[in-house]
Amino acid sequence: LELSINPLDKINDQAIKIIKTYYERKNEQTINKINDFTIENLKKTLTEEDPEPYLKLFFAVIELNMSLFIDLMEVYAEAQNNLKTLQSTIRDKLKKQITSMPYDITVIKRALEIALGDKPKTALMHLYLSELAKKLFVPPDLVELLKKQFESSKDSRYLIPIIPNLNEEEFKLYLPDILKLGENALKRAIA
Repeated sequence: LELSINPLDKINDQAIKIIKTYYERKNEQTINKINDFTIENLKKTLTEEDPEPYLKLFFAVIELNMSLFIDLMEVYAEAQNNLKTLQSTIRDKLKKQITSMPYDITVIKRALEIALGDKPKTALMHLYLSELAKKLFVPPDLVELLKKQFESSKDSRYLIPIIPNLNEEEFKLYLPDILKLGENALKRAIA
C-alpha cells in the first residue's frame, strides 16, 4: 500500500496495479484495508505539498468502488477555503474518471443528501451529474431521484442532466424553473 503513494510513477503504477488485483478478489477485509488507506491518503491532499500521488491512488480505487465519492466530497469541501488549485485538480480528474467509475444509485442518493445545503459539495455533485449526463445515458432511477432532489431543494441545476429524459408535460412543468438558471447553467441546459 505504501508504494502506491510513492512519488515515482514507475513504482506507484505497479503498486496500484497490484492493489487493483487484490481489490478484485472481493475479500472484504482486504478491500476495507485498501479503502481505509485510500481515504486516509486522500485527506493528506489537504496538507501535502504534492497531492498528485494521493489523488492518483484515490482515482484508481474509485474506479472499483463509487462509495469513495462521499469521501471525495468531504475533502473537496474542506479544500474550499485555501486550496482552490486542489479543488480544480479534483474537478479535472473527476471529469476524466466518470466513464470508468461504477454507477451506484445508492451512493448517488446518499451524496445528494450530503450535498443538500453545502455549497462546495453541491457544486461537486452538479459537476458529477453534468459530466455523467454528457458521457453516459442517465438511467431512469437517477432521473426520478433528480426530480425528487429538485423538488426538495428547488435547485434547478438538478434538472439539467435529465432534460432529455423529460416527457413533454414534465418539460412544460419544469421550463419556468429551467429558465431561471444562471447564464452558464442555462447554456449547459440548452447545449
